[in-house]
Amino acid sequence: ETISHIKSLFTRNPKRFPGHNPVGGWMILAMLISILLVSWTGLELYADAGKGPLTGTSVEIFGKAHANDDEESRESAWEEIHESLANLTLLLVFVHVAGVIVSSIVHRENLIKSMITGYKKPG
Repeated sequence: ETISHIKSLFTRNPKRFPGHNPVGGWMILAMLISILLVSWTGLELYADAGKGPLTGTSVEIFGKAHANDDEESRESAWEEIHESLANLTLLLVFVHVAGVIVSSIVHRENLIKSMITGYKKPG
């Protein structure tokens, strides 16, 4: 259905959906997962500082600590992962907004207004 929808965007009569189209649905899932991961890595980073609900239970994803590894290098790794995921989330948001604008133009409808009012013209 997703590939069929993408192909239909390049025709004169693209398929419409009453809610999210398949690509929009995948984008929502990607953004929710990304936000979940940003939140988790933020909590892990906070736990490495000795604060928050994960203090003392932080997940070790970097293997066994070496004798020369310190808490600062571990925190730095969590910080890099967290920052990368935050940037990915921003990218997904920008792509989603661009998709809304493109879909609004292709279908000749105001999707922003539909999101605010909750009403979308049928068919």
